[in-house]
Amino acid sequence: MENNQSDLVPDREGNCISALELGRALHEWARRHGALASQEAAETTEVWSLERIFDTDTDAARRISQALHKVKITSVAADDEARIVNVMCKGAISSATAKKLPARVHGINISYTGKTTVEANPPATPFSAASGAPLWFTHGDRISCGSSVTCCQTFGAGTLGFLGRLRDGRIVGFSNNHVTGDSNHTPAGMHILSPSPFDASASSPPPLAIGTHLQLVALHSGDPNQISLQELDAAIFLITAPDKVSSIQGNGFYDTPAEIIAPTGGMRVKKVGRTTGLRCGTILGQIVLPLPIPYKSNRFQSVVYFTNVWAVQGDGGNTFSEGGDSGSLVVTLDGSKAVGVIFAGGNGVSYIIPINKILEHFSMTLLSDHNVEIANEQSASREGAPAEA
Repeated sequence: MENNQSDLVPDREGNCISALELGRALHEWARRHGALASQEAAETTEVWSLERIFDTDTDAARRISQALHKVKITSVAADDEARIVNVMCKGAISSATAKKLPARVHGINISYTGKTTVEANPPATPFSAASGAPLWFTHGDRISCGSSVTCCQTFGAGTLGFLGRLRDGRIVGFSNNHVTGDSNHTPAGMHILSPSPFDASASSPPPLAIGTHLQLVALHSGDPNQISLQELDAAIFLITAPDKVSSIQGNGFYDTPAEIIAPTGGMRVKKVGRTTGLRCGTILGQIVLPLPIPYKSNRFQSVVYFTNVWAVQGDGGNTFSEGGDSGSLVVTLDGSKAVGVIFAGGNGVSYIIPINKILEHFSMTLLSDHNVEIANEQSASREGAPAEA
């Protein structure tokens, strides 16, 4: 349901303020007054005093300023429909600090999440898998989505997010540019391996060349006021071993859905990734200003500014993603619709790109039911086989 004018609460000057406006104004105040965790920040025209932002007096604004300078803001997300602003902070939010930070102003609820950072996912060297989460997944002896993947020339690992079908019928795999595209440097035709040699062990399947690099969306850096903002961190590779891969996510958790839906604040979601496996979370909202992501690879080290980014918080104090989960497909909690893909994160908050932008760019659709039924039949056959004497 959309907000109407009666939903908006005027401030002391009689102005009705949206969650997006409030989020941008707070971010700009933090940028101008040294309360941001990063020095690389985009500007906005929403230049307000802290008194106006929080609709308060000078003494209260001074206490709020002290608290924000202590925790340092990393990013701000807003949901206009739900009238919520989520403020991600670098430092922990202690009970004493929380008391100084307003939870509701202008009819807008404000929440604060501590211990968050912003970095490309994975970093130069990904984390090992979380306890109990395999680095690769199989379904019917086939590599499934959510598994470890990389281009053969890179010592690292990310996640095989999903399988797609191009307009000409070819089947492709997807991950981020900074995973299989080696941040703009993977040559066309280069082999894509799963699992990554980085994750190879005596107990793992041997790295298999499941495809060859086909196309990527180039990463660009520079002053966000002078260049086109980045929308995608994406690469696709031609699946050359279609009989060796499955569209199933994880070890039979659910199939890649064929339908998509736009992200919205409060939406419940889940994903399967190389490092953390199956995790659930909630979308906090859309990042209010271009988000600076610091890329650090052997051949690409720069800050890239992304627009149309959404923040997701993991359930129960767990991270939604960690290093190595980049490329993971995010779906609705019931698994019926795809929402976006993970490309960055830090501690408690992950950042996703809407799936529709990716599919439109590559003119492809999500591939479901690929080597799913065969695997299920094999499993049923084994379960129904008579016991040996």
